[in-house]
Amino acid sequence: MSDTITSSAAHTAMSLWEEVCADINDPLWEPYREAYGTNALREQILSWASDCDGDWFTLEQEFDSLYDFSFDWEYCPTWLRGCVAWDSSHPHLKPTDERLKYLRVVVTMRG
Repeated sequence: MSDTITSSAAHTAMSLWEEVCADINDPLWEPYREAYGTNALREQILSWASDCDGDWFTLEQEFDSLYDFSFDWEYCPTWLRGCVAWDSSHPHLKPTDERLKYLRVVVTMRG
């Protein structure tokens, strides 16, 4: 991971981290946090921010409007829970095409 981060990615990382902090013992990320610590989990979240942004920008190009899909309160939690393969030893991003397929379904179902 680079030592520099865009302001957009920083905002996204904070939004993703807010979801983690809302329930630090969530069974999705709690095993990783317990095994490696909160700092490691925070760094892992930070490393995914640009990918989360990229998926959002792709959705913006494909759908007329995402104005009713709040980026920080809805999209980021949805992305974190559905686009990451949570594995206690090594959580990792699902492939881009799989993430976008999932997100397209979410956006379409929202109407």
